[in-house]
Amino acid sequence: MRLAFAFLVSALFLSACANVQDRRVNAYHFVNERSCALIVGGGTEQFFADPRINDVWFQAGKTITDDLYRDMTARGYPVREYIVPLDVRSRPREQFLENIALEMSMNRCNRIIQIAQIVSEDANGRFFGYRVDVMLAKPKNLGAQSAVAVTKVALVGEYTKQYRYPRNVETFKTLQFHKIAETFFSDMAVSGELKNLR
Repeated sequence: MRLAFAFLVSALFLSACANVQDRRVNAYHFVNERSCALIVGGGTEQFFADPRINDVWFQAGKTITDDLYRDMTARGYPVREYIVPLDVRSRPREQFLENIALEMSMNRCNRIIQIAQIVSEDANGRFFGYRVDVMLAKPKNLGAQSAVAVTKVALVGEYTKQYRYPRNVETFKTLQFHKIAETFFSDMAVSGELKNLR
């Protein structure tokens, strides 16, 4: 059975940014400046019948997101954190995306670091894993720079990497979430993508 929040936000991001504009938040800065990144993680799609299992995986995703946020902050990276609520599937998708766009705008973040969690099984057995994506918000239509509002925004993928772990007793005996977060950071740093946040 699959548990994930691979909610790639680019699909409805354009309309979300339009709503941000309606709230009188100047959207220009968060797509046109080298600024900060919003780390998005935590939420899950609830495919397990037992809500306690869903909560366990939600806490796992939240812990990794928290650890990555703390690690990057301690190293001087300008990042903010957004934890996707556990009940995200029961909420309107547009509302969720608008909340992310608003967080980016208020904090003048022009990038998203998304941590998507997957719990599933395939021909190779049961597993859990993560996909880390770094996406840049780019304006598609800007008026005069002094002001104004972005009418269309696209999220452009800059980096992606997937991680897979066996879902068995041996893995859980030695599992350390902060080590997973450290791996995420190290791989992003080696790729060179984090230089855009300096």
